[in-house]
Amino acid sequence: MRAKRNATPVKDAVTVVGGCEAAGRICGISGKAVSKWVKAGRLPRTEATGETNYAELLSIADSRIDKTKLLATVFARRPMKAPAQDAAP
Repeated sequence: MRAKRNATPVKDAVTVVGGCEAAGRICGISGKAVSKWVKAGRLPRTEATGETNYAELLSIADSRIDKTKLLATVFARRPMKAPAQDAAP
């Protein structure tokens, strides 16, 4: 069996509930916002500050979703961007 490419807890959870639009309905936000989570591979900072409870809502929607794993993505390191090159005069 092949391993999933670029699998993250966020992508897995979104897939389990039926995609970005379905996850957005569960969380009361747009599917576009959820697609940003998937692209980033993590939930937004507001999960850590208690402003939102998306991990809890998704885990309630489907028992296969691990709330703890989703919350851990909030603190995942961001990939470093390459430094900007100065333009030649």
